[in-house]
Amino acid sequence: MSSTKIDPGKMRLITVQMLQGGLTTTPEFQQNNQPGEFFVDIQVGYAPFLNIAENGIAIRMVLHLNGIRNDKGKKEPVGIRAEYVYHFYFQVDNLSQFISEKDAVSAALTTTLVSMSYSTLRGIVLERTTGTLLGGVILPVINPAAFVKENLISSDASKTVDNK
Repeated sequence: MSSTKIDPGKMRLITVQMLQGGLTTTPEFQQNNQPGEFFVDIQVGYAPFLNIAENGIAIRMVLHLNGIRNDKGKKEPVGIRAEYVYHFYFQVDNLSQFISEKDAVSAALTTTLVSMSYSTLRGIVLERTTGTLLGGVILPVINPAAFVKENLISSDASKTVDNK
């Protein structure tokens, strides 16, 4: 793996698929239906999948949104949550230049693709949550390099929202 420069012209986002997703509420929330003021706790993880034969890399993003009330300094769930798993599939024409002998993808390419996936996810989440009880969630702007280091999840955990 060399220090190949990232060339956006050699990358294409081929597909974006929602593998799982939905908003749920507890029976208590449904009875109350007036949760009062709450904030949304956001947790996002990612897992990369490599397809060398097709010059492909998939980035799977797992997202958990939980309505939380700050009750006298104690965080309490309000009974509303949304969970999504999205699969972003990229083709990179010069992928082999970013792969080590042990099939590890360079940090620069991983960070670039995760950043592209996350920024796309920001728009998707805002659109999917607008008009819901969560009220249009805007995912925070991130430092892509720090996000890549801190939010990697196992490929098994990325298959379902229930594992995080």
